Amino acid sequence: MSSFGRRIAGLINADGTVKQSKIDDIETSEVSSVISSEVVSGVSYFDTLDSLPTTGVSGGLKALVNISSTEGRLYVYNGQGWYNSETNLNTSTPVWATEPNATYDIVDSSTPLTITALAIDSDGDPIINQSFVSDSAQYMVDITNDSSVWTFTPKSADSIGIEVDTGNLTDSNGDFIYTFKWSDGTNFISKAVTIGYNPSALPVSFFGDRAIFNQGDYASASPTYQAFAYASISTPANAVGFANSVKGRDPNNGNMSNGTRGVFTEGSYEEGILYLTIPTLSSVSDFGNLSAQNAVSQYATHWGGASASNGIRGFIVGDADANTNADLQEAIFYITIDTLGNAVNFGIDFAIHTARGAAVSDDTYIVAGGGIVPSGLGDVAAGSSDEVKGLGYFTSMTASSSTSFGNLAIARPYLAGCSNETRGVFAGGEGNNLGGAPNSDYMIEDIETITVATPSNSSQFGDLRRKRARFGLTCNGTHGVTSGGQYQPGVVHVFSGSYEMDYFSMETAGTATDFGDVYGNQTNDWTAASGHAA
Repeated sequence: MSSFGRRIAGLINADGTVKQSKIDDIETSEVSSVISSEVVSGVSYFDTLDSLPTTGVSGGLKALVNISSTEGRLYVYNGQGWYNSETNLNTSTPVWATEPNATYDIVDSSTPLTITALAIDSDGDPIINQSFVSDSAQYMVDITNDSSVWTFTPKSADSIGIEVDTGNLTDSNGDFIYTFKWSDGTNFISKAVTIGYNPSALPVSFFGDRAIFNQGDYASASPTYQAFAYASISTPANAVGFANSVKGRDPNNGNMSNGTRGVFTEGSYEEGILYLTIPTLSSVSDFGNLSAQNAVSQYATHWGGASASNGIRGFIVGDADANTNADLQEAIFYITIDTLGNAVNFGIDFAIHTARGAAVSDDTYIVAGGGIVPSGLGDVAAGSSDEVKGLGYFTSMTASSSTSFGNLAIARPYLAGCSNETRGVFAGGEGNNLGGAPNSDYMIEDIETITVATPSNSSQFGDLRRKRARFGLTCNGTHGVTSGGQYQPGVVHVFSGSYEMDYFSMETAGTATDFGDVYGNQTNDWTAASGHAA
């Protein structure tokens, strides 16, 4: 029997192509026999040049590549790249002058990644860049190339969150493959590189040093005074008014920001959602509506929903219909902060029956609670059991079930909350049922804290300067600052309005100190959010 080499030689013309007569005459069973008994152990078959492996390859490996329906070409790996065996005596494969690493990580959303991948050809042949990338990269980075230097400019976490929402990416934590490939027209060298980009592991962007406050309880959709004010959280001082409102009154909550855009929901007289650009202190514009239900009613569908964000999505949690007191207290609605539009149903029920509560967040979880159940909407009688101290939580980018988180120490509506990367705080509120003793005290000065990612009961953290409710609260990661609200001067059921602002550390427990006064014409129903200064 002739050797394998002679049998192969009998199939090939002088120019290296397979003889047509052999292709026409050969039986399918013969092909299968040759591949299984002879070729598989020494030669691998590939449909295209681009499918030749670039990792886990050892020198001497042979690959037969399909060039056309009548032609195959044999390539050999020399330890650095694949070369065409038919021309190996006349030309060398390109080699790396600067070889890229096997893996890279994009460090943050604002720092481009640069990679140098330079190949040379010892024969002096000009080499051609034939590099390519996997499809998912277009949703994660912008890629530019200048000679042998590639720049991968990351898209923002907000943009990637939108791509996740639309189904272009499965999640915001991922990687893609970029294959650096240089060819001299016959032979080539290539390397597949994995580039990781994990925006959810980057610092969260739902807060910043510029606080934005929105005052409520104004009597018209276009009050003559400025309804929005701002302050630098790191520099205690009076807040400064800067913009008017364009909708309704009685804001529910703020705390929805992606660092650049602040979003505020309106309350009992409007179902609108407003937004502004925090760094430029832009005018206030219409974002959308909480829902279309009862849109022509005098009252909004939603009244008293707590709100928070993960830097990509903003959530309105727990609610009631202001007109009918309908059973909406388990509702969860959300918006994508970068995209204008109406809020949509998140698809799960909230674990706690509540309205007029508060919410905190990190980049993964939303925790909300406190408030009152619908039967207690309106003025709650002293000693009422309608107040809520339970907390619930859910995963913000996945509509999985909401479960119990733990309890606040004191049941209370009209409280406020804020959070940094890890810690959430709940402060103030109205407490009719303190220790079960009616009329013992009406408002609360307590500040309680949780670790957002760790379900548990809250613990005492500090105190506000006054017993206070219906106020705004936000933070810059280091300090929390309040705005306005009602306070109790010491006589049960006697209230006074205040423009005072409290200031406290998010890391060190203690009593709040004076920050300054907030600008405004009303003292009640304030909301707050924060983001980046210009």
